[in-house]
Amino acid sequence: MKWIAIMGAWAVAAAACASGTTIDSGPREPTLCDLRCDCEGCTADEYDECAEDEALLQEAIDENECQDEFEAFFTCYTGAAVCEDETIEVPNSCVPELGELNQCVTPEPACSTLSDGICDEPEGTGTCPEGSDAVDCATPTTCATTNNGVCDEPEGTATCSEGTDVADCTPTGTCNYTNDGYCDEPEGSGLCPEGTDVNDCMPTATCPYTNDGECDEPEGTGLCPEGSDPGDCL
Repeated sequence: MKWIAIMGAWAVAAAACASGTTIDSGPREPTLCDLRCDCEGCTADEYDECAEDEALLQEAIDENECQDEFEAFFTCYTGAAVCEDETIEVPNSCVPELGELNQCVTPEPACSTLSDGICDEPEGTGTCPEGSDAVDCATPTTCATTNNGVCDEPEGTATCSEGTDVADCTPTGTCNYTNDGYCDEPEGSGLCPEGTDVNDCMPTATCPYTNDGECDEPEGTGLCPEGSDPGDCL
């Protein structure tokens, strides 16, 4: 069962759905489907489908004795989630509780490198299944290496999330070699400043060995295509 996917689908809840409105659970404690549909405006069929998924989740919670983990997540979620534009995600503040719940209801396969500061789910190193390393894979809201002259967003070293290193990732000049099929920014030929040859420097494929301390692009081990391991190949 892909419980992380189910939880992600349910993480769209809030009463009245006013933009920026904190969830108000009302006089009775709502179900996850109640919360979702208060925000999204579900049809009867969508609510029934959600209720079936919720029943499956409840079975897994009961089978694995995960009531405490679910209560911790549900309490955090209803207190911190905000409905905006008829959608709401699990707040970053509730990611630890969500991770513990997913680990409890799906104990196998586990992630042996949980909470080590590196995202090991498919979007990271890929060594752990989706939802098993939730704390490390939560989208960061800040970048620890801003204003150091190097773009650390995905188009640069990829050590920071998009939009967290704006000063370093804003183009400071022009490039005479744009769209020639070769990356001429610092991670490529170095003939142009960071952010001025975006099309040529955009990775065309992903590399499963990013940020492991070894360059895996053609000039290194050759295991990954050009531009897909910029953090290790600077």
